[in-house]
Amino acid sequence: MVYLARALELRDGDKGALEALTRGKASTATVALRARTVLLAADGVPNFQIEKMTGFSAPTVLKWRNRYAEGGIEALSDVQRPGREREIDEL
Repeated sequence: MVYLARALELRDGDKGALEALTRGKASTATVALRARTVLLAADGVPNFQIEKMTGFSAPTVLKWRNRYAEGGIEALSDVQRPGREREIDEL
Protein backbone atom coordinates (compact mmCIF):
# COMPACT_ATOMS: atom_id res chain seq x y z
CA MET A 1 0.00 0.00 0.00
CA VAL A 2 1.35 3.40 -1.02
CA TYR A 3 0.78 6.39 1.21
CA LEU A 4 -0.20 9.50 -0.77
CA ALA A 5 0.22 12.86 0.91
CA ARG A 6 -2.57 15.40 0.66
CA ALA A 7 -2.09 18.29 -1.75
CA LEU A 8 -0.15 21.10 -0.14
CA GLU A 9 -2.26 24.19 0.48
CA LEU A 10 -0.66 27.36 -0.86
CA ARG A 11 -0.95 30.66 0.97
CA ASP A 12 -2.92 33.47 -0.63
CA GLY A 13 -1.04 35.02 -3.54
CA ASP A 14 1.89 32.60 -3.38
CA LYS A 15 1.18 30.68 -6.59
CA GLY A 16 2.28 33.52 -8.86
CA ALA A 17 5.35 34.24 -6.75
CA LEU A 18 6.36 30.56 -6.75
CA GLU A 19 5.90 30.35 -10.52
CA ALA A 20 8.10 33.44 -10.90
CA LEU A 21 10.79 31.77 -8.77
CA THR A 22 10.80 28.74 -11.07
CA ARG A 23 11.73 31.04 -13.94
CA GLY A 24 14.56 32.61 -11.93
CA LYS A 25 18.18 33.11 -12.91
CA ALA A 26 20.79 30.35 -12.80
CA SER A 27 22.10 31.71 -9.48
CA THR A 28 18.75 30.87 -7.89
CA ALA A 29 18.44 27.43 -9.47
CA THR A 30 18.18 25.69 -6.11
CA VAL A 31 15.38 28.00 -4.94
CA ALA A 32 13.66 27.50 -8.31
CA LEU A 33 13.73 23.72 -7.83
CA ARG A 34 12.39 24.08 -4.30
CA ALA A 35 9.57 26.31 -5.60
CA ARG A 36 8.79 23.75 -8.30
CA THR A 37 8.60 21.05 -5.62
CA VAL A 38 6.07 23.12 -3.66
CA LEU A 39 3.98 23.82 -6.77
CA LEU A 40 3.91 20.13 -7.71
CA ALA A 41 2.88 19.24 -4.15
CA ALA A 42 0.12 21.86 -4.31
CA ASP A 43 -1.13 20.31 -7.56
CA GLY A 44 -1.51 16.99 -5.75
CA VAL A 45 1.40 15.24 -7.46
CA PRO A 46 2.48 12.29 -5.27
CA ASN A 47 5.83 12.68 -3.50
CA PHE A 48 7.39 9.73 -5.32
CA GLN A 49 6.64 11.43 -8.65
CA ILE A 50 8.01 14.74 -7.37
CA GLU A 51 11.20 12.85 -6.48
CA LYS A 52 11.52 11.60 -10.06
CA MET A 53 10.72 15.00 -11.58
CA THR A 54 13.11 17.03 -9.40
CA GLY A 55 15.83 14.53 -8.58
CA PHE A 56 15.30 15.14 -4.87
CA SER A 57 15.26 12.27 -2.39
CA ALA A 58 12.11 11.42 -0.42
CA PRO A 59 13.32 13.18 2.76
CA THR A 60 14.21 16.29 0.73
CA VAL A 61 10.75 16.49 -0.86
CA LEU A 62 9.20 16.23 2.61
CA LYS A 63 11.62 18.84 3.93
CA TRP A 64 10.59 21.47 1.35
CA ARG A 65 6.89 20.68 1.70
CA ASN A 66 7.17 21.13 5.47
CA ARG A 67 9.39 24.20 5.30
CA TYR A 68 6.89 25.93 2.98
CA ALA A 69 3.93 24.90 5.15
CA GLU A 70 5.64 26.34 8.24
CA GLY A 71 7.27 29.46 6.84
CA GLY A 72 5.94 30.26 3.39
CA ILE A 73 8.08 31.33 0.44
CA GLU A 74 10.73 32.88 2.69
CA ALA A 75 11.46 29.42 4.12
CA LEU A 76 12.60 28.16 0.70
CA SER A 77 15.81 30.21 0.80
CA ASP A 78 19.02 28.94 2.36
CA VAL A 79 19.24 29.10 6.14
CA GLN A 80 22.19 30.84 7.73
CA ARG A 81 24.42 28.17 9.24
CA PRO A 82 26.58 28.60 12.31
CA GLY A 83 30.31 28.90 11.97
CA ARG A 84 32.84 31.10 10.36
CA GLU A 85 31.91 33.08 7.26
CA ARG A 86 33.24 31.74 3.99
CA GLU A 87 36.24 33.52 2.59
CA ILE A 88 37.10 33.82 -1.06
CA ASP A 89 40.81 34.01 -1.81
CA GLU A 90 41.74 36.71 -4.26
CA LEU A 91 44.18 35.42 -6.83
